[in-house]
Amino acid sequence: MNCNLIRSLCLTLAVVLAVPALAEDKPGTQQPAKLDKQVPVKLDYLLYLPEDYDQQDEWPLVLFLHGAGERGDDLDLVTKHGPPKLIKRGKQFPFIVVSPQCPRNRWWDPFKLTALLDDVVATHKVDPDRLYVTGLSMGGFGSWALAAATPDRFAAVAPICGGGESHWARRISDIPIWVFHGAKDPVVSIDRSQVMVDALKQRGSKVKFTVYPDAGHDSWTETYDNPEFYEWLLEQKRPSKHVSRDSLMSDLHVHEDLARMITGYWSSQAIYAAAKLGIADLLKDGSRTVEELAAETDSDADALFRLLRALASLGIFAEDAPRQFKQTPMSAPLRSDVPGSQRALALMAGDAQHLAWGEILYSIKTGKSAYEHVHGKPLFKHLEEQPERAAVFDAAMTAIHGRETQCILEAYDFSQVNTLADIGGGNGSKITAILQAYPKMQGMLFDLPHVVERAKERIDEAGLSDRCQLVGGSFFESVPEGADTYLMRHIIHDWDDEQSIMILRNCHAAMPSNGKLLLVESVIPTGNEPFAGKFLDLAMLIVPGGKERTAEEYRALYDTAGFELTRIVETSHEVSVIEGVPK
Repeated sequence: MNCNLIRSLCLTLAVVLAVPALAEDKPGTQQPAKLDKQVPVKLDYLLYLPEDYDQQDEWPLVLFLHGAGERGDDLDLVTKHGPPKLIKRGKQFPFIVVSPQCPRNRWWDPFKLTALLDDVVATHKVDPDRLYVTGLSMGGFGSWALAAATPDRFAAVAPICGGGESHWARRISDIPIWVFHGAKDPVVSIDRSQVMVDALKQRGSKVKFTVYPDAGHDSWTETYDNPEFYEWLLEQKRPSKHVSRDSLMSDLHVHEDLARMITGYWSSQAIYAAAKLGIADLLKDGSRTVEELAAETDSDADALFRLLRALASLGIFAEDAPRQFKQTPMSAPLRSDVPGSQRALALMAGDAQHLAWGEILYSIKTGKSAYEHVHGKPLFKHLEEQPERAAVFDAAMTAIHGRETQCILEAYDFSQVNTLADIGGGNGSKITAILQAYPKMQGMLFDLPHVVERAKERIDEAGLSDRCQLVGGSFFESVPEGADTYLMRHIIHDWDDEQSIMILRNCHAAMPSNGKLLLVESVIPTGNEPFAGKFLDLAMLIVPGGKERTAEEYRALYDTAGFELTRIVETSHEVSVIEGVPK
């Protein structure tokens, strides 16, 4: 029997929703109560059963987790990559394949995936000792997270171009793991996999790591097309003696994890110090002793050793001889001369913005920017007056958002755009990439006059000065006419609703009736799932005084400014393209 079935899972999980009293309430007394509440878990998924399913009592099961681009409510998207794609083309597998679809704007939730597996195992002929999880991109991250949440459940894990938290290694070091990544991945840095592999090896894991030297983000096609991959999976079997899943789930090292979060600024400030001293640049040609590094940075040798020793415990630098350190994949991005350098981000986060975060309670109590409270002026006014800090800010924005541009180009079709106006275009990196991808397109970069001056060099170096007009001004006053599409990336999130509506209305006034508005922003999902935009939202409150928004909040914003929100196009990154047209 060859089954590729569409299923919808609707289960119930016991969760803490309310505490109904067992007896009559008696104010001033403490009485016993009982919790008995359930919530539904809904997931659509594809189920593949082997052709000879009925002829065997138990079958291995592979759980496949897709990437961000396949989220939604159309299961055909799930067949775009991986085993579901091969099954759709007629491939037969000697195991069950379960391929759920993650809802739009959500991330893989280990508890919902656990509910799905529980249901499939209970209703089908599954060998509980031969469960495997694999996934690509967002699904690679999900594979790491699910394995860490239920480490006793899986016989093997195969994350592709994903990443996780290095401290998860203590939970999953006994599981056979095969990691895959493209060396030239522009979306998820190979460092994300390398960190996990290094952490596992430090705990004695025999983790396998395959790096495709010429591959970009798509490191999954070669993996899933390789018969050796499936042979390796099926060779793995969960040990017969394993700790119960319930006992492990109840022992998730809550105190250790919470303590790590509480002291997280220790790590970020240590990274800032190393970045400020330029340690990664000093190690680019090979190992150096602490004494040599201290002499070049005018530092105390013993104190510098303690700093580097602490960072080395995180995989940032490594001590390869007594008091001698070398570069690692995690420290290399702190060099100032490498593509995608993170040094500026470390400098920005550890300096003026760190001081603002120290006054987070001011923002929480007032709803206003702690940055302005600490420094006496708004962020962008502060940058305008301090060119060196502004240059660091520009470089940090490129470090944060640079990988987004390729994801945007892959997800959104700009082929119908004649002239693209990049409003608040900053250093020009975004408009440069888009114009290079669309040679017939004309461009316009609009920002404050002093910002435009900083962008001119990049535009000239790219040979685009004849195709990209540079215009200085303030989008609170007006934006230039002459474009059919107006693009803003991470601009509206800097401002509150009133200011955002003012900017959008100015765009509305400038564009033709058949024009388009494109915002690139993080669209905050509902629920408790991890999403980087939720902390970015907090950063927007504390630093510029803005906010991230939900889909409905963007819809309301567009409506008030005179636009109709036509669609939200998700990318493989955590940002979406929010498209609108004049009403």
